[in-house]
Amino acid sequence: MTIENDPYIDIRPYNDEEIPAAIDRLINDAEFIDAILQHRFSSHAAWFKALMSPMVKVYLKFKWAKLDSVEAIQLEVKKYLEQTLNSTTKGVVYKGLDKLDKNTSYLFVSNHRDIAMDPALVNYGLHEGSHRTVRIAIGDNLLKKPVPQS
Repeated sequence: MTIENDPYIDIRPYNDEEIPAAIDRLINDAEFIDAILQHRFSSHAAWFKALMSPMVKVYLKFKWAKLDSVEAIQLEVKKYLEQTLNSTTKGVVYKGLDKLDKNTSYLFVSNHRDIAMDPALVNYGLHEGSHRTVRIAIGDNLLKKPVPQS
């Protein structure tokens, strides 16, 4: 099967060769940049955020230029997840990873408390236990407003 005839192309995980284009779409998405500006500069005036917008894009292009694979993305996200865990928890404990066979596929089901953090924490635990990380399935209700394709 090729990308041209893949019936799941809109919902499947990215392949390594698709990462640079996906990053470029994110960097050029106004809502994404606005979300970063709001998070990073929430107490600043609107004019300041507007001024910072092009600089944030340049910064992200430079910072993310080396990210050319799914693994590279995951390692970058890991840094931020570790910062979040260190500043918001007293630690996270994973049990039973030693019972997982590294050559067997598994299905993990969460209680859906948080669509982003549930799989992030599962992936973090698997990575720390030297297991391959998971691919995430999400409901189509989360795909109503996709980042525009170029």
